[in-house]
Amino acid sequence: MPSKILAIPFFLIVAALGYYSWKIDDSYVFYILPFFLVLALIYIFAPQIDWWWYERYPPDVDKPVRKMLEKTNPFYNRLTPENKTKFRQKLAMFVMGVNFMPKGWETIPEDVKYAIAANAVQLNFHQKDLLFENFENVVVYPTAFPSPQYPEHLHSSEIFKEDGVLLFSAQEVMYGTIKPKQYYNVALHEYVKVFMDKFPTLNLPKFTEEDWSALGKVSYLQEVHIRQILNVPDIDPTIVAATLYHSFPEGFQKVFPKQAAQLANIFGARG
Repeated sequence: MPSKILAIPFFLIVAALGYYSWKIDDSYVFYILPFFLVLALIYIFAPQIDWWWYERYPPDVDKPVRKMLEKTNPFYNRLTPENKTKFRQKLAMFVMGVNFMPKGWETIPEDVKYAIAANAVQLNFHQKDLLFENFENVVVYPTAFPSPQYPEHLHSSEIFKEDGVLLFSAQEVMYGTIKPKQYYNVALHEYVKVFMDKFPTLNLPKFTEEDWSALGKVSYLQEVHIRQILNVPDIDPTIVAATLYHSFPEGFQKVFPKQAAQLANIFGARG
């Protein structure tokens, strides 16, 4: 991290002055204080320092993440080579800027983090701000989970707006990433909600319960499957439609050409 590199010379100075004050002259101890204060400030503002640096010199993702994108992400594969690099850099920055918290296990695998983040980056790709500032905390369970909002439902995802947190089942996230034609993308579903919270003046084309049958023609994913995956009582067909628009753009365009044009205007041109 840049902040750690920045701290090295000040740490060495403090160490040297500490040695001199111990071995040669204890008056050197008075010179330690300003350098120690600089180290403290670097420690306190390390996230901001690192973010400032990486905004100017963005990192790229590791090779396994790049391969995962190439195999599983249609949006990424439609991009120009230049925009593919931009996407990967945004992805690396997003993972760096979000607070991922494991629940029910010790650590979150890196591929799960990037699988979640790729959906957020896809939605925000054409926006100036990368992060969703009101939703920078992501809790990840290994499998389906209950929650205070849905204590009687083992479900795969949700957002809790009051705390600015998204919650996911890693299992369902990876199923939706690796086998997108067989499993509904719960991470994309929740980030569509977050996107609309960020841009409240935008209006998604409205879908109702009567549209479930037509939505089933967009892809192989039928209403019963989507309801089983999400497993919460208040599923909004409008959010499902926007999710399917991103997951199956060609199929969505054929079934809902008018709504596809509206969604393109909201989320930006695909690719």
